[in-house]
Amino acid sequence: MIQDRENDFIKSDDEKRKLIDAAGSEKDHKGADAVIVFDHTWGDVEVSGLGNLYNNRMVKLLTDKGIADFSVLRFDYDPRSYINDVLSLRIHRKEGGIEDVDVTTYRDVMQPESMLYWRVKMKLYELPHLRSGDAVEWTTFKKGFNVAYLNNDGGETPGAAPIDTDTWVDPKTGIKPPMYGAFFDIVYFRERLPIKDKRYTLLAPRSMPLSHEYYFGDCRMSCLIDDEFYTYSWEKKDIDGYKPEERMPGQQSAMPKLLVSSIHDWKSKSRWFFRVNQNQFHWNDDIEKLAKEITAPWQTDEEKATACLHWAAQEVRYIGFSIGPGEGYTLHPGTMSIGERGGVCKDIAGACITLMRAAGYEVYPAQTQALFPVNRVPADQFDHCVVAWRKPDGTWEMLDPTWAPYSMNIWDTAEAQQNYLIGTPEGEDLGQTKLFTPEESKMTIQTSSSLAEDGTLTGQVRWLGLGRSDSIHRSMRAMQPAVGADRAYQRILESIDPGVEILKAEHTDEEDLYKSYENNVEYRIANYAFVDNGEMSFHIPLARLIRAPQMARYLSMANTPERKFDLFVIFLQLVESEEILTIPDGYELAGKPVKVKIVKDTAEYEAALTEVDGKLKFTARFIIKVRTITKEQYKEFKELTDKAKAVAERWITLRRKPGHGVK
Repeated sequence: MIQDRENDFIKSDDEKRKLIDAAGSEKDHKGADAVIVFDHTWGDVEVSGLGNLYNNRMVKLLTDKGIADFSVLRFDYDPRSYINDVLSLRIHRKEGGIEDVDVTTYRDVMQPESMLYWRVKMKLYELPHLRSGDAVEWTTFKKGFNVAYLNNDGGETPGAAPIDTDTWVDPKTGIKPPMYGAFFDIVYFRERLPIKDKRYTLLAPRSMPLSHEYYFGDCRMSCLIDDEFYTYSWEKKDIDGYKPEERMPGQQSAMPKLLVSSIHDWKSKSRWFFRVNQNQFHWNDDIEKLAKEITAPWQTDEEKATACLHWAAQEVRYIGFSIGPGEGYTLHPGTMSIGERGGVCKDIAGACITLMRAAGYEVYPAQTQALFPVNRVPADQFDHCVVAWRKPDGTWEMLDPTWAPYSMNIWDTAEAQQNYLIGTPEGEDLGQTKLFTPEESKMTIQTSSSLAEDGTLTGQVRWLGLGRSDSIHRSMRAMQPAVGADRAYQRILESIDPGVEILKAEHTDEEDLYKSYENNVEYRIANYAFVDNGEMSFHIPLARLIRAPQMARYLSMANTPERKFDLFVIFLQLVESEEILTIPDGYELAGKPVKVKIVKDTAEYEAALTEVDGKLKFTARFIIKVRTITKEQYKEFKELTDKAKAVAERWITLRRKPGHGVK
């Protein structure tokens, strides 16, 4: 067993007892149900790229919930991709005794799955009679997958005959490496539970130095060198736990992490991705005929490429089955995806690539990480597959059919500043998509309403959008049963008043992806205004409607006084709205008109209410200008959203004019 060169964290039982006692109690870790006493990973990297990784972890239980959380331990694995063996499992009792749990007494069951049926498994261990103050310790050995690709076992023996790195299979495990010689790992140095000590140590051959970088914080790092190995070690102590916040960035963009890779440039990874998928896009006569039918109505290359993308997006259902080797990185043949009309992102992309190649275009698969950036160390940080079209002038156009169902866009406006790596024969560097403007996801709302003397409000709302503002509403209609279609409108208009009644709802064709999707809804709200002694009091309907998440998506997202993490904005948006409210004859606006304008670095909001010719005119405009509202910027953003809420909850009073008494 490979151990840390410093050899100071394989503790004796007496030392472990001291660490358990020093880890503290519930009083020392307010809000935590358990504390991680230590988490130590160590192992070696083989020339083949295989990593043999051991992990020793101990958790001290502090509360009843902590006991419940650790009464059953779960260890995931994929029999065809990686092993995850539990070598030891022990309970350190609060009173001082130690109980060894038989590591062979686990339940071997399938993991819960939905839409992605990879047939992955988990080992479940039930731990007996845990109590507060007990500590659970285990040691595991992992070999195979680290992140998304497969690693291989074995490695070259000096002086042995050359091997075929594209076909080599580990004779011990039967695992085929995707990219021979490529080791990579992503290690997160913060969890929901507090951690007293975390360490990660790797030994790599002198012929295989590792690229590495630590993000979002600092840690103790060392690299020792001898005639045979580089010994890398990263350690951090006394790490606070965290509580997730609504709309915080994913852990890859928010948590301290270490990236390690034996690959030092993106071009080699690009060439590998091309090579392993180069034979997946052959087409037959039926697909060539289909491509011609799809592109026939269109004239320009952009129109024809868009038509192919829309076909793949609409016709290939998102569902994943584990069909063959290399499932985590190999695209299924386009003939299969098109014929079966099903697959995950890589297969939907493959269907689009096959169609476009049959139509005469030069296209390639590309890897990306949906919504989040890819850091510069060439570790596997990808979780999504898209399409790259090389135009005759040599420029690239990125297309994402997986995100395009019921969308007018060939690349979703939510996928801004997203890194991608195209697989080509010559090799590509890491690319990045543009930052889409708020205007490219504009939402327009037009409302006409009428207030009766008894307080009843009737109105008509028309809205349409561009980019993400369009696809949200289009998908909302298309992807639910017809019997409940009006319920979507009900939910939106309930932001005006829970008692809203939908009288009529119309919309344009959600299948027509070449013009904006328009909604028209007529509604009625009884007793919307309070009527008393010649006065009517009510809230501005549109001021409330615009705050619905389906309208101005981020105008009601600041719900806490402060944040520990940044607030992540999926897409920039501009919302422009206007309402003409007809008031009863003989009434006029009492009090001052509304006029608000607040401009921040993160967003802008302005609203105005005026009286014109017996009608009230209300206009509101909201623009979100950044994709990430930092925790430092959050206070000013909340001031803006609080102002919008104050306008929405402001009472507007109408007063009967002199001489216009009740008849």
